[in-house]
Amino acid sequence: MMVREEFDPLAPQREAAFFYGLFLRGHDVDALRQDIDVPRTMLEKWMRARDFEASFRENLHRVYAYRKQVLAIFDGLISNEQMRPCCNRRVSTPPGSAGGLAAGVLASSSTIDSTPPR
Repeated sequence: MMVREEFDPLAPQREAAFFYGLFLRGHDVDALRQDIDVPRTMLEKWMRARDFEASFRENLHRVYAYRKQVLAIFDGLISNEQMRPCCNRRVSTPPGSAGGLAAGVLASSSTIDSTPPR
């Protein structure tokens, strides 16, 4: 008899929220998508491996579907972020740098020409 672990139905949302938090802290969205996704070619490569048992292959299909679900949720969070009005949008800053509204104000004020008139 095979014992199956209990499945947490909120696990994909939690994982997508984790990656969304990284996005809000300034990580590149495309790099995050690559970290989440399992390309179809990778799944096909796994399926061609002769030493994988049938039960393991089923698990690989589950992992593939799970990663696609996490990616879809993450993309939904990103699109919601892009749809927010610009005045309410958070300024994303690289990890370790000063962030928040103050950084956004400083960044926008640095583009103003501060040279004195002649």
